[in-house]
Amino acid sequence: IPAASKEIGARIQLYGCGDVPNQRFGVTGGQLKAYKSLLCLATATGNNAEIQLAKCDRISAAQRFTYDATSGLIKTGATGNMCLGFLPQEQVKDGSVVVTVPCVSDGSQKWVLEPMPIVK
Repeated sequence: IPAASKEIGARIQLYGCGDVPNQRFGVTGGQLKAYKSLLCLATATGNNAEIQLAKCDRISAAQRFTYDATSGLIKTGATGNMCLGFLPQEQVKDGSVVVTVPCVSDGSQKWVLEPMPIVK
C-alpha cells in the first residue's frame, strides 16, 4: 500500500518485500485484510479494475478472493474468472498497480501467501 495509506480507495501497488505493516495482509473468510483492521482489499468488476482499500463489509463479492496454492493464482470473487495481476504487465516493477486480469497459468500471476496469525 503506497505511503502506508489507510485511505478508502487507496490503490494497491507492487513493491519489493519489506517487514513493514503496509505489506502485511491477513486472510479471513475469503477477505484480504490490511493492517489487522477493518480495511480490506476490494475490486470493481472487469478487466484491469484496480485493487483498492475498502471498509470490510463481509457481504460484498468485490471483497472475496480465493487463493490456489498449487497455481499461485488469487482469483477474485467478483468475477470468478479474473485474477490479481499487474499493469503494465510487460514491465512489472516497484509501483506496478495491482489489477484484475483474465486468469492464466503461465506464472505471470503467481503469488506466494505465507502463513500469518489469524486477523479478527
